[in-house]
Amino acid sequence: MDIKPITPPGIELEPCLRNAKYRIVVFSPWIDPEYMKLLIDKNEPGVHVCIITRPDVSNRKHRESLMLLCDYVVPMLREISKICTELTYLNNEIESRINDVHKSLTEFEYAKKSLEMSMAGHKKIHDYEILKQYYEKALNAYITSIEKLSNLEKEYDKKYRKVVKLLQKIPYLVLNERVHLKIYVVDNRVYTGSANLTKAGLWDNYEFLIPINLRAVLPFLELFAVLKRPKLQKLENYEKLMIKLGKVDSQINFDIIRRVFALDEVR
Repeated sequence: MDIKPITPPGIELEPCLRNAKYRIVVFSPWIDPEYMKLLIDKNEPGVHVCIITRPDVSNRKHRESLMLLCDYVVPMLREISKICTELTYLNNEIESRINDVHKSLTEFEYAKKSLEMSMAGHKKIHDYEILKQYYEKALNAYITSIEKLSNLEKEYDKKYRKVVKLLQKIPYLVLNERVHLKIYVVDNRVYTGSANLTKAGLWDNYEFLIPINLRAVLPFLELFAVLKRPKLQKLENYEKLMIKLGKVDSQINFDIIRRVFALDEVR
């Protein structure tokens, strides 16, 4: 089958990006601001956007694009950091409540055993009512400790689900100085060629793209973890980007976020 090069590439790729339904994966060393804005806008309605590019801030337009992306995700990262701080305190409280449950269980089991021995006549305990009250108090304390632990765990899960939802709104980002390939995956269409995601690459220069089979680029998707989308890698790349752009934000604590994700692996 003859494969016809698409030139200029923007004739097909640009409307394809604008009409994407569920997935956009971009491998491009440089991206112009207008196309970064397009990727951000497409990310909002639920299209999963993956951007694999260079952290090159010497290129003026590419730096502007990276700034746009950074400005878009910073409010979400602030909210994630805030919730993760709350989750850290909640986790400490949960650990304390777990200890309370163990203590109240030990107390309850002792009270239960004592009451059973008294009822069987194995112990000479004259005040049966006192022992019964002790048993009931220990049972209520045990039930209360379990309820408090359960409420804390529900609150933790509720907040953690908020973090997951926020993460799903953040475009997946990989920064790598060695990125040079140009691949565009839009829904079930795949293009590769010479064109960067820039006005010059799509319209002005002598460039081309050709359609290829998705299976042909799976090794690259797997190499950059585009398919698995691990949470930490996503945020670590944004942390690197913010440092690169000089936009370190005091309201975003990546160490706290990492600790919460580490706890999630344990839980």
